[in-house]
Amino acid sequence: MRSPIIFILISICFTLSTGAQIYGDPVVSVDFSDGIPGAWTQESETGIAFWEYRGPNTQPDNNVGSRGSCAAGSSVIESETANNGFVIFDSNYWDDDGPTCAASIGGGPDPGPHLNSLITESYDLTQYPPTTLTFQQHYKHYVTAGSETNTSVWVSVDGGENYEILIDNTLSGITQNASDEWASASLAAYNGYTDVKFKFRFDGFYYFWMIDDFTIFVPSQNDLQIESANYSTFEENLENNFIDMEYYTYPLVMMPEFNFRSTSKNIGGFPQTGTHLNVRITNEIAETVYQENSEFTSQNSGELVAYNIEEPAFPPAILGEYEIRFLMNQDQEDQTPWNNEITKNYQIVSNQFGLDHNFMEDQFVPSDQYEMSPYSVGSVFTTNRSDLIIHDICVAFGDSSKVGTEVVGKVEYFLNDSVVYGETEPYFLNEFDLNGIDGNFFVTLPLVEPFEVKQDTMYYISVSSTPNDTNRMTVGRSGDAIPFVSTVKFEDPIFAGYLLKYPMIRMNLFEQETNPGCLDNLAFNYDIEADVDNGSCRYAGCTNPNATNYDPQANWENGN
Repeated sequence: MRSPIIFILISICFTLSTGAQIYGDPVVSVDFSDGIPGAWTQESETGIAFWEYRGPNTQPDNNVGSRGSCAAGSSVIESETANNGFVIFDSNYWDDDGPTCAASIGGGPDPGPHLNSLITESYDLTQYPPTTLTFQQHYKHYVTAGSETNTSVWVSVDGGENYEILIDNTLSGITQNASDEWASASLAAYNGYTDVKFKFRFDGFYYFWMIDDFTIFVPSQNDLQIESANYSTFEENLENNFIDMEYYTYPLVMMPEFNFRSTSKNIGGFPQTGTHLNVRITNEIAETVYQENSEFTSQNSGELVAYNIEEPAFPPAILGEYEIRFLMNQDQEDQTPWNNEITKNYQIVSNQFGLDHNFMEDQFVPSDQYEMSPYSVGSVFTTNRSDLIIHDICVAFGDSSKVGTEVVGKVEYFLNDSVVYGETEPYFLNEFDLNGIDGNFFVTLPLVEPFEVKQDTMYYISVSSTPNDTNRMTVGRSGDAIPFVSTVKFEDPIFAGYLLKYPMIRMNLFEQETNPGCLDNLAFNYDIEADVDNGSCRYAGCTNPNATNYDPQANWENGN
């Protein structure tokens, strides 16, 4: 019997561009422009479910990814040659091809779980120097306690009699990857064989795996590739309670401790010596405010190595925006240095604590099925101090909202939403509150009763609304979210799912014995008792720049 937990694991997709990843001379190239090659074969445990080709003239065509019941939360692979076709194993469709996500689990053409493989023809690698395999992929794994979808690539040197694993996507801990991700592995260990085959193996229940641009190439001989970069100790799994996630906005009153680490793969043909991670933080005027190296080591061809800087870093407690550059170095001159670096950004502000990336990339809009259902959108936050108070929450609303919509903010214990720490008074959206793409105006919603936070406690910060003929709330989103951190919850019908972009919702943290509020006596919400500014000041006026009485200082549309 399958678990109904699937209802809380539906996601809204995101897109991230990584660029081409063929660093050398191709010797085998399959872009699926003519479908699945005739010399390739398939293994299906049931003989019903198979890998499918999506091309410009197929039905469905290459504009369609998953066609299963939960396809609304999926995107199409954005590979280099997606316009001429790709292949997909669509587990969700084979298990449940109905119109409503997970409503008829097991009612499809071939109920899951599935064990299906797409197998290449044999390749003779003896005629080349050590080679590398690369391809583009887009997958979405179903994950719940005791069950996890696995997508992996296996290699055989005896024509398919025996296989060993080459690439295991499950090890990344990511449930849905970018729609244009490249995956690579060194084939140096298999270079002396004449009968090399590869198997793309889907093992599990639900969702999909798309692949395109299968390529074997002779790589640059000296080539490190940075695979991941982190400034926290957080691991993306279901057991770490969201402690020490990477936030984008940190308040001065709760500065972070950074722990730098990365992984690097040697995708070149030669061993690399003196390999190490260099981390540098620069401020808004490109001044270096921190720089450190990891220990030096070496990497053999095809080897994946983890690097970390042992001593924690404490960034400057100065307001501003900062960039963290993670750079892999080695003794040899890297022939493709552009794949050695990852950059991330963060900002230090007075009191806000946030996951979103500051400027609206899109906004969450309920689907037609839920457009009239009361719902909330929120994210999990953990604090590293026990002596601060949450006074307000901040929300950036999208311009698909309706002016006058009533919204309410809430702070709950993440693992038990019956434990409510605080709630805001109802607020009615003003025209100036609404953000378009790249907007970042946050509405400050004070809690009726501020409360003291506890260290390493999970708080769920949300905003909710009840749609009707005059109410419509949408919340801006930005930044690729860690799965399960950000969620949407509907009341009728009951449904909850996680988002893969952070909703633009933040908490405001203050020292105890302070009284946050608007300090400017020119603002209409001036608080004579406030002693700390909380960013809530509102100035009424005409906010339309095309009007003759436009007031550039106004941030509250007064209808004039």
